[in-house]
Amino acid sequence: MNDIQRRIEVLVAILTVLVIISLIGMFLDSSAIMFLAAPVIVAVLLYLSVAEVPAGPDRTAAAAAIHVFNLAHAAVWIGILVTLQVHEATFWGLPPASGLLVYVFWPFSAVAASLLYAYVSKRTGLIDRLEQSETGEPAAGAAPEGA
Repeated sequence: MNDIQRRIEVLVAILTVLVIISLIGMFLDSSAIMFLAAPVIVAVLLYLSVAEVPAGPDRTAAAAAIHVFNLAHAAVWIGILVTLQVHEATFWGLPPASGLLVYVFWPFSAVAASLLYAYVSKRTGLIDRLEQSETGEPAAGAAPEGA
């Protein structure tokens, strides 16, 4: 088994465990277990998106962008968890945890995840491979395979 296959298998195994943990949270009616598994599932799926990319500067740049996104994502979730029991203050009319979720997490996720997808797919050559598969010819400016 090569390094890429091993990396993918480990990520899929981690993803399976996280989904099982989330499922247990659903059966136990524990929103905390489900919500805590969600950002980690997102992180694992993001790392899975670059698992097949050969080592090199493009993979390093894409992985670095994913690391930064995951750290920012974790910071927002930590903020939500820290303010979960604060009820006397408000954040734009909502309890602090809800305010962070609605006014910070959702907009951040929508905008940053879209930009991250565009950046990673361009750096890893996904866009070039998609254009090539649609036309059957290499995309303009795409490096030939094996180069």
